[in-house]
Amino acid sequence: MRQEMVVLTEHTCLDIDQIENYLLQHLEEPETVFVEEGLLVCERCRSVYSEVETYVGAMRRVMSTGLDQLAQLPVRHKTAAS
Repeated sequence: MRQEMVVLTEHTCLDIDQIENYLLQHLEEPETVFVEEGLLVCERCRSVYSEVETYVGAMRRVMSTGLDQLAQLPVRHKTAAS
């Protein structure tokens, strides 16, 4: 049984914006597929993905904590005299 070797064509690394938009699910399907393929074939892209994923996760935690704290603040109603 003969196995065929797959030869990849030239790969252009993903940029941070593409990866961030992918993580935030802001991409349409064709670009999502492009990013996923890049992540499959490129160690550098996976490394950048990991860094961006950590950053996005931290920002989500900060935003979540901030919104929870904001919701607990007393509400001041504006009056005509204010």
